[in-house]
Amino acid sequence: MTLSESKFKQLKEQIILHASATERHAQILNSLKDLFKEDINSVRRFEQISNIAQLLKVLEIRDVLSEDDVAPLKDVARQLPNSSEMLRKIAEYEENHKCGEFISVPKSPPKQKEHSHSGWDINSIQNSEYSVKKERIFEVISEEIGTHWRNLARYLKTRECTIIEIDSKNIPLSSKAMEILKLHCKKANPQKWFFDLCNALDKVHRTDIVLSLQEIMSMNI
Repeated sequence: MTLSESKFKQLKEQIILHASATERHAQILNSLKDLFKEDINSVRRFEQISNIAQLLKVLEIRDVLSEDDVAPLKDVARQLPNSSEMLRKIAEYEENHKCGEFISVPKSPPKQKEHSHSGWDINSIQNSEYSVKKERIFEVISEEIGTHWRNLARYLKTRECTIIEIDSKNIPLSSKAMEILKLHCKKANPQKWFFDLCNALDKVHRTDIVLSLQEIMSMNI
């Protein structure tokens, strides 16, 4: 086991221990199962999950949780007593992992999945048409992304404090997603925002939305 794997395992065990010790374990588990229902993607397995450890194991199998992406651990930590302490430990892990302190041998950057959207030429779209398509793209994502808007935000490299701020607002999920999309578009490279968006949707396993976006880009408006 590498040092990185060991630190990841320790972090999971701490989360599981804290979750198991709370009197609200069953309530927290049900809430998290609903949150990750689409990722679990199996009625039988959904019903079989009886504790946080099993849930995290399924999320690892589904490649939703990994050494490189501990966002689901944050979702668990936020529902625990003294959540700030666990979130601090997760943040420390992410920072050390990002800086390579857990990695003895440099890793090659992961290959991006190749999709047909990689061939789009944003420059070929006229300004007025571009504006209409972007608006429609944002509408589709905000309406369809549901509870996955937080993970989408993280894959779009949105700061955690910004996600928390938006999440605290008493507005529909679609409005929260729309805020994230507008923030992404504002800071993103004008030539890459669409491709980065599609790749982020791939990572949250919403290729169905990617296909819808491709159709929008193909339309004559």
